[in-house]
This record gives sequence, structure tokens and C-alpha cells, in this order.
Amino acid sequence: MLPIYINGNATPGDNQEFKAAPADRGRDHPAARLAEQADANQKAWEQMPAITLPEVINDTKPGATVILEARSTKDRNRVAPLLVEERYGRGRTMALMAEDTWRWRMMLEFSNKSFETFWRNLMRRDGHSRLPMLDDTHCAGFSPDFFGVAQSLEQTSRVRVRL
Repeated sequence: MLPIYINGNATPGDNQEFKAAPADRGRDHPAARLAEQADANQKAWEQMPAITLPEVINDTKPGATVILEARSTKDRNRVAPLLVEERYGRGRTMALMAEDTWRWRMMLEFSNKSFETFWRNLMRRDGHSRLPMLDDTHCAGFSPDFFGVAQSLEQTSRVRVRL
């Protein structure tokens, strides 16, 4: 069900630090957007503190999309998937490979809300898709696609009644 293969081919992260950055195919994903403008978004990701990966897993499933990449701070050629998403059935699955995104909150200035924006957009994205409930009669969604700091969020729900 995960968008990655857990097959024993992972390599230890060796406590190596990685910088998160939007992947080519994940650039427009809400979780990869810390700012609305592309240049401001790139700058925001560059300012994010480095994180560590307990294991580096490079085997993503064929239909999976890498949203964020982890780029080694020591070896420029070492790039690994950090956030991966795949459609599964009527929903989607995601895998976040880092265990210390708390660094994004604790090592930035108090006024920098990138950590909150990342998690808010990631969790909101989860609710953006159709949510099958009670024989597929209910669905919910959020608007807009990108959610900035101090911006209001509109949730819509629909119920289909069959007579």
C-alpha cells in the first residue's frame, strides 16, 4: 500500500544531513509550496534546516510521484526521495522518509512559518481528495489548493441522497 518498496535494499543514512527541495514532478503539489510565488518558494526551501534520514530508500513504485527530494549536504550526487505520493484505490498513500522535520520549526526564526505551512498543506491535501464514506454518498474537499499563513480555509461537503 505504500508508494515505496520496503525490500531490504535501503542504505543507512549514516546520520548524513539532507536538504529538502521540491522534486521536478512535485513542484506544484500543495505540500511542496511554502510560498505562492515560485522564486519565493525556492528561497523558502533553501532556508529550511537540514534533516536526517534514518534509511535512504530509492525504490519508489511505478505510479508514485516524488514530491520532495532529500539532497545530501556532503555529496551533491546523493539524492533520495523524501516525500512520495501514490494513488491507491479511491484515495492516496504517502511516505515521508524523515524523522526530524521538527528541525524545520526549532531551527528557524520564530516568525518563519514554513514548518506550519508545510504540515498544514500536507494534511489539507489529504482531505482534498474524495473521501468515500457510507457507500460513497459523502465527500469533502477544501479550497483553495494552497494555504498560506493567516489565510482562511473553506471546507465543502456534499451528501448524495438516493431515493
